[in-house]
Amino acid sequence: MKNETESILYLNLKKEYFDLIQKGEKTSEFREYKKHWIQRLMNPDGSFKKYDYILFQNGYHKNAPQMKVEFKNIKIINEKVSLFKRVKYFEINLGQIIN
Repeated sequence: MKNETESILYLNLKKEYFDLIQKGEKTSEFREYKKHWIQRLMNPDGSFKKYDYILFQNGYHKNAPQMKVEFKNIKIINEKVSLFKRVKYFEINLGQIIN
């Protein structure tokens, strides 16, 4: 499913979100702005890593369904949720489903 020149981001999803992406109803995936995701999505200089595709997998079992989707871009969202609280997260924008 991968050739040597492709850069792929691997993400696991729950079935409900996997199905929504597959149906074309969900066009972005979100991840918390925490150390783990900062390391996976950003370079040390603060720029975003570039990917060609995202390989979504529904669960962790050996034969879990997979879906390859075009990677468009990443944004950081800093949203005000109350008077004194803000939430920061990554928005990963999805393109076409490849297979």
